[in-house]
Amino acid sequence: MQQRIVLGRYEIVQELGRGGMGRVYLARQLDLPRPVVLKLMREEVAHDAGFRERFQQEMYLLARFQHPYAVTLYDAALDTPEGPCLVMEYVRGQPLDQVLQREGRFSPGRVGRLLGQLCEVLQAAHNHGIVHRDLKPANIMLVEAGTPYEKVKILDFGLAELFRWAGSLAAHGAESALVGTPNYMSPEQIRNEPLDHRADLYSLGVIVYQMLTGRLPFVGETAIDVLLAHTQEDPPAMSGGEVFIPPGVEAVVRSCLAKQPKDRPASAWEVARRFELALEELRERAAGPGPAMALGCGTTGGLWSSQRENPSSQTLAPPRSPFCRQYTLQAWLPQALAAHKIRGFVQDVRGEIAWQAAGHLVLRLGGKHTPYDVAGQDGFLSRLFGRSSKPFEVELHLRSAPGNPSQLLVNVFITYLGRVPLPRWQEYCDKIYQDLRGYLIGQTVPVAEP
Repeated sequence: MQQRIVLGRYEIVQELGRGGMGRVYLARQLDLPRPVVLKLMREEVAHDAGFRERFQQEMYLLARFQHPYAVTLYDAALDTPEGPCLVMEYVRGQPLDQVLQREGRFSPGRVGRLLGQLCEVLQAAHNHGIVHRDLKPANIMLVEAGTPYEKVKILDFGLAELFRWAGSLAAHGAESALVGTPNYMSPEQIRNEPLDHRADLYSLGVIVYQMLTGRLPFVGETAIDVLLAHTQEDPPAMSGGEVFIPPGVEAVVRSCLAKQPKDRPASAWEVARRFELALEELRERAAGPGPAMALGCGTTGGLWSSQRENPSSQTLAPPRSPFCRQYTLQAWLPQALAAHKIRGFVQDVRGEIAWQAAGHLVLRLGGKHTPYDVAGQDGFLSRLFGRSSKPFEVELHLRSAPGNPSQLLVNVFITYLGRVPLPRWQEYCDKIYQDLRGYLIGQTVPVAEP
């Protein structure tokens, strides 16, 4: 293909795909050295008044919406020689459908962590009045899939209807009514009824069902068969053969797959909360009575408590060691979801929760074959004097903002407790904090070193 520059600053590198709505390219932004994704729609659709109005409305909404778990819209234009175009963030990752095809199904714990991220970005979009309308594994990228740093990126937020309009105008010269992908469409989408955010929750339920079981809830020989099943049939039992799904977890998924929107959870936050409660009940039954219960966060204590004993205090306590670094993290999520994410972080980095009370946790991290193994740093001294099995202590104080339980302030103290000096201990502390922050997605507030 002949080299082309679009909008004066995006140089097309290669074609990534094409379809009814147009073509998708990998491009390079010339004024900023970064790759981008360029979506060019067919030129003829720009002459349709209805499409032009829809395009401007959607771009206005998307320009105001940014989230770490959503692909960012960088630029957009209606009238270019190549046709209407969108310039979007390029994500280096793997589509969820490809990962599922390779791995089959995910553990409930991994599903819970991914679901927490999906619900976080969906709730943010819904709060902005944005409904995805075509949520499916192919539109969910996994960044660093299968690692402790795995996270989601949702593609094409709010663009499904725009793409459908462009594709149908190019193919038929008239607007087509159906929006979505048959395997993941809600009953109200299939009936062409007015949609709200609960249509996304239905699609999310199908995705969670698939992640847990490795199969879709509704299948058929034709697309029509699948659509009819979505509107008329109950989803089959999730457990069977080698797959066992705890009843509480299955109940949450089935609630998302209710045929009527009014029977589904009221919000994405509600889905995350119910799923976390179901996992918590499972953990508590598995742990039984005794100290292991401290690893859970039930409804009567731990991170589920609404506030600490003294929630009015907003100052950081003085450090107890010269090898302590302090941080403050602001996260837009309730403590219930924070509990889930912190447990996922501890599990993924092979750490442990040493102590837990209402709004207060102490984690122990590091050790052999973990992301924070200091063996290569203290070398000879470590072999001579021995090395702490988990030489980093992370103390977290969590406090919900007054009147806003979805805003969380987290004070973090990370201390190196090794038996021998570690020249780069500050870098390890910063690395631990950045990883923890990546799980909670908050805003860093620097704190001076003691």
